[in-house]
Amino acid sequence: MINTLFFKILTFLLLSFFVVSCNNIELESIENDLNDFMDWALSDTVIESAQSYSTITSSTLNSFVRMDENYEKYEFLLNNKNNIIGFFLFNNDLYDIGNYRDELILISRAQKSEGFNINIISNVNKNKTRFLLNKIEEMLILNGVNKDKILKIYNENDNKIIIIKILKS
Repeated sequence: MINTLFFKILTFLLLSFFVVSCNNIELESIENDLNDFMDWALSDTVIESAQSYSTITSSTLNSFVRMDENYEKYEFLLNNKNNIIGFFLFNNDLYDIGNYRDELILISRAQKSEGFNINIISNVNKNKTRFLLNKIEEMLILNGVNKDKILKIYNENDNKIIIIKILKS
């Protein structure tokens, strides 16, 4: 009984607040706004500003990489500092490449617009990282990169942290 009384009082207060707050708004203006919204939502027109966006470039990706706080910590990444467009760090046994999906989409878009080759290079031997490089290659291909434009390279080190860098070549 107390719950129903509380609910009724709360409902009354909320409705009162709504009526008071809408006191200065005319019903006709709300109807006009809703009609404008429905016309816009159901139309087939393309927003003009969306067509003016430019694609991301490899130099922009390179700048993003060089600003990353982890970039200068690893000598392996510094070898090709002008061509690196992405890198991925794996320091545990949870090799979740899905965490890097957005970066791979950006790399794919830059590759499609510029047409460069992609080198995927691992700092660890083939046995430990083959599945990671295959997954990265698969994600790039799913985002429109031609398989002929992708080269996988394995270094024969035995590091604890797996680093995979992606280079524009």
